[in-house]
Amino acid sequence: MLVEKYNDLNKQNSNNKIDKYLETKTLKRLTGKGLFCGMDYVGIHKLIPNEYYSRFDHSKNVAYTAWKLSEDLNVTLTGLFHDVGSLSFAHVNSFKKSDSLKQENDELSVKFVLSQDEELLEYLHDDQINIDDVITADKYPLIDKKIPSLCLDRVDGILATC
Repeated sequence: MLVEKYNDLNKQNSNNKIDKYLETKTLKRLTGKGLFCGMDYVGIHKLIPNEYYSRFDHSKNVAYTAWKLSEDLNVTLTGLFHDVGSLSFAHVNSFKKSDSLKQENDELSVKFVLSQDEELLEYLHDDQINIDDVITADKYPLIDKKIPSLCLDRVDGILATC
């Protein structure tokens, strides 16, 4: 599968400190959330992605790349956590409400979601990471920038759709 090859390619030379976070309920929840805002289900052949690419795949690939470029665990975890507040069919509601640029209509607070996961909070404590340092993606321009600037979140989305 292309997605597995892409995931493996991104993982090469990454920091294995994030592996434990991948096993938390917060991150595992993203395996069932498609990156393409429900396009997997629309029934219009031209709009259906060739392979399923989950928010989990996207988040870990953003994190793997962030580590390669920054070697900063705060930046890496911010990349990993940036979509944990995404709901099913993410951003469909944002487009409906004319919020296609910010796309904040259908996301829970990252801090709220992380705060519900005791195991994840323990890992942050063990790694001496303050939760407030990993909840705001636009704090790190490598992870998120205003449109039309490129950032890892956007670049991974582009690569995943091609």
